[in-house]
Amino acid sequence: MFQTSIFTFLSVLLLLLFSCNDDFDPTTELNGTRSDIISMLQSEDIIQRASIDSDNFTFESNKGAIVTAEASSFVFKDSGTLATGMIDFEVTELYTKSEIMQYGIATQTANSILESDGEFLFSASQNGQSLRLANGKALDLTVPNPNPNPGMELFTLGEGVWWPLGDAPNIITTNEIDSFSGYECFVERLDWVNIDYFTKFDLELTDISICLPEGYEDDKISLWIVFRDIDVVLNSSGENLPIGEVVSIVCIAAEDEDTFRIDIQEVTIEEGLKVNLDPKEESAENIKKLLKELD
Repeated sequence: MFQTSIFTFLSVLLLLLFSCNDDFDPTTELNGTRSDIISMLQSEDIIQRASIDSDNFTFESNKGAIVTAEASSFVFKDSGTLATGMIDFEVTELYTKSEIMQYGIATQTANSILESDGEFLFSASQNGQSLRLANGKALDLTVPNPNPNPGMELFTLGEGVWWPLGDAPNIITTNEIDSFSGYECFVERLDWVNIDYFTKFDLELTDISICLPEGYEDDKISLWIVFRDIDVVLNSSGENLPIGEVVSIVCIAAEDEDTFRIDIQEVTIEEGLKVNLDPKEESAENIKKLLKELD
């Protein structure tokens, strides 16, 4: 599964997965895997699906994003021949911090922190055969936002992190004729796209220590740093964080394929900070509720 590979790649960022507190129980046994955590978090399917005429292509998402395409925009991925008639279209849209954690795609590049106004995945098929966009064609994506940020850029996903496309979305502001405000983007391939801003902290950066019991290896947990006041979710061991920002440190561990543990601690970043996590068993339903409280 594509999302699984993202979690696997990002796991290399988890550097501090051993106990730095003698009070931890050294006999912790975790027999599950990160894949079990992914399956649990994604058991609530948020993919939106529709069958749409390729010559009159318009899709409106549950959260008001609109996707349109010109006629003759879709071709078969393997042969390149034109797809006509009805096609099956799928959209995954992520806006909230809990949704981002659910799909495991942190708001970061290889070396920078991003603030997101929406992550989207598009795919299309016909009779079970994958489609792509024809050369020179693009999806016209409009995303509502009452206060669009003119500093936003477009990013695509590669090797588990976001890469800038070198384009900026058009900013649409409310006027007397049209009450819509937000972003307009032209998406040239059916893949992940992200509307992001390079977050600039006018704060000194520092590293913090995140301490876990023995046995909490990186392939058995998901570790997140979630900012309280901005839409930033990092998959990080605690490096290069802005002093003074309030964040929640989140660890989900897989005891087995059906049993999970979680600990969430809100802290203010400061020099020399050490955060001791000791995840306790919770139901999948309660874990999802706890994540949503961070939105």
